[in-house]
Order: sequence, then structure tokens, then C-alpha cells
Amino acid sequence: MALGAISYINVELEAFGGVLSLVLAVCLLVIRRRGGRLHLLLLAAFLCGAGSQLFDAAAWLVEGDSDPFAGAVMRAAVLATFLLDYAQLAVLAQYVASYLAERDRRVPPFLAWVGWGAAAVMAALVAFNAFVPVFYSFDANNVYLETDLWAVLSEGVMVAFLTVGVICVVRSRKSLEPYALGVLVTSLGVILVAYAAQLFAGGIMLTYLAVTLATVLLYLGVQMEQAHAFQEQRLALERSRTDLMISQIQPHFLYNVLTVIHDLVDVDAREAQRAIREFSAYLRANMDALSQAEPVPFAQELEHVRTYVALEQRRFGDRLRWDEDVRTTAFSMPALTVQPLVENAVRHGVTKRREGGTVRLSTCEVPGGFAVSVADDGVGFDASAPCEGDGRSHVGLTSVRDRLDRMCGGALEVRSAPGEGATVTVFVPREGPKTLESEGGGL
Repeated sequence: MALGAISYINVELEAFGGVLSLVLAVCLLVIRRRGGRLHLLLLAAFLCGAGSQLFDAAAWLVEGDSDPFAGAVMRAAVLATFLLDYAQLAVLAQYVASYLAERDRRVPPFLAWVGWGAAAVMAALVAFNAFVPVFYSFDANNVYLETDLWAVLSEGVMVAFLTVGVICVVRSRKSLEPYALGVLVTSLGVILVAYAAQLFAGGIMLTYLAVTLATVLLYLGVQMEQAHAFQEQRLALERSRTDLMISQIQPHFLYNVLTVIHDLVDVDAREAQRAIREFSAYLRANMDALSQAEPVPFAQELEHVRTYVALEQRRFGDRLRWDEDVRTTAFSMPALTVQPLVENAVRHGVTKRREGGTVRLSTCEVPGGFAVSVADDGVGFDASAPCEGDGRSHVGLTSVRDRLDRMCGGALEVRSAPGEGATVTVFVPREGPKTLESEGGGL
């Protein structure tokens, strides 16, 4: 049977939208992220959209063909088109509701309820119509016919979806980034314009393609948000490295080391040369840490710690005692992770006692990864109280904890009490470094 001009246009529009949705669904499958619930919802929307449009294209191709096989194809294709179309709207409602709820706690989940509720009702009606054709039917020439009631119900679902979506976006506009608000408004606007235009399009189907284009806009929003989050992580990591570098090379430390070397020159020139080499190695390691975007072998970090301790022992003498229990070095961690913890133990722990004390470094393998502990028998502190200028938070704990989490998914634990020393334990997971990407995200 020869297709009319309107049928050709509809087939081309539906085929284009279906193939586009299918291609983007494959792309989402390829780049699937762990734990990306919104990512999976967007994938489901594309799959439903691809199915509904391809089935609708098939229905347009066989409409008017009175052959019994064509009739069976027509009925199955229309049924599948309706079911997948309503499922896509429900998934998109869930997507928008979940996205807004993550950014604005005041947003109730009723947008998702409206979507799923409407989809369930319409699916039930479509299933009922398969046995009792009261909403739509097919004549003897295999032409699709629908009642005014079905047209009102179908259009009512779309209007309800758009209305609730606009209300929720307007209500949460202050909680959204400008680009995110723009993407959501544009997506709803595309559907609204297409719905209005279809009333005057003379039978050309625009809403299916409009829903696909709206989903594409949401997909582009996902990519924008991922790029934004990635850049934010990069900047935060760079700030963390810079802050650590500044905190490590403080004027008082430089002054103290240079004073020790100055005093050694007249007493033991060879020992002064050795101290200069140690100080040079210490500074070089600190500078190198700024360019380290990935964790380094623990053996390298351990060597830096030993250099630092050697410099401090020249200054404090017998007041600073060092002990090691290194049972494994077969792992990596962010550069300048352990050295700041050792510095805290020296500066704020053992050297605060007149008689000094011992700093002990230990490593061991634990379930799921490796543990590194820095313990001292110094003055201790209240680990549950906020740090206020004692230096522990700024120099060691905050920066180290942040870089551990960002670079390798590690963690840091502090145990201490006034007069009982302190122990800081670092956990490094066995899985290795994380990549800097957004694992939740999505628009």
C-alpha cells in the first residue's frame, strides 16, 4: 500500500527519534558509572523512547494494509507504543523528581507519583482496550481510530506531567545551578511547544520526537554537570596540594633547620654537609609532591619521613626518639600523607614534654587494604573537640584526610586524650586510586 505524505513524514520522524534514542542508550551503557541511579533512569528513558517511536513507525508503515499479518503487526505495535510511551514519561518524572530532591529537601516526591500513577492507569486502560476496544480500534482496512475520550485522556496525561514539572522546577529554582535550571526549563519547553504545535500540524506526530529531544537535553545536562564536577575536584585537589605545601615549608621550620646547620659548620663540617643533603632532599620531596596527581609508593613516602625525622633529631637530640614497625611497603598512597602526621606528633606531642618522647610508625596489612599508624606518647589532646589554632587540624588532619579520600578512597582515624598521647591511623584500600569523575551526578 502506498503511504501518504503525512505517513511518510511520521515514519521518518519516528524512525529518526527511535534510532537517536537507541544510539544514546548505547552510549550511556558504555560510559555507565558505579552507583549512578540518575544515570540508569536516563538510560531507561532512552530505551523506552526508542521502543515507542520505532513501534509507532512500524504502525504507520502497515496502517491501511488489510492483510491479516499487517493487522496483527498494527495492533501489537500500537499497544507497545502506548505502553512504552507512558513508561518513558513515568521514568522522566522520576528522574526530574529525584534530581530536584537531591538539591532541595522541600521538594515532595509527588512528581514521581504523578508520573507512575498516570502511567499505571493508562497502561491498565490500554490492556483493557485490547479485549474491549472502547478507547481506540481498527477498521476493516486496518486504519487506527480513537475516541474523543481517549484523546482527552492521552492529552491529559501530558498536560499533568508538564504542569507538575513546571511547578517543581519553579519551586526549586533557587537551589539549582543556572545551567541546570536552563536545561530543565528548556526540556519542558520543548515538549510544551511540540504539544501545542501538534494541534495545528495536520496529523504530523511531534510529541514523541519532542520527548526524545527533551531527554537528549537532559543527557547533555548530565555531561555538563560531570564536566563541572570533574573540574571542581581537580581544583579542590590542587588547592589541597598547595595548602599542604605551604603548611609544610613554614618559616619557623626553615629557620630552625638552618640554625642547626649553622651551628654544625664550626663543630662538625662533615655532619653539616650531611644535614644540608637531608634538608635538600626534604625540600625536593615537598616540591615534587605538588606535581603528584596519583598516589606514590609507600617506600618513597617512608624515605621522606625518615629524612624529616633525621632533621628534627638534630634539633631535639635525645628528646625525640623514633621507632619503626614496618611490616609491609607493598602499597601506594598520596604523597605527603604520613610526614605531616609525624610532624604533628613531634611538634604538638612529644616535644611539648620536657623529657620528650617517642614517635612510632607502623604499617600492616588489614582486610581490604593497608593501615599506617603514627603514634606518640606526648601530651595528647581532646580528639572530640574542634581544633582552634593548635596546628593539628591545619597541618595534618584536614588536608591529609581530604587528599586520602579524593585520591585513593582512603580514610583517617584519630585517637587521643589529654596526657595519653595520640595515634593517627590511615587506611588505604587495596583497590588502588580512584579516578576523578562524578560517580553520582547527573542532571
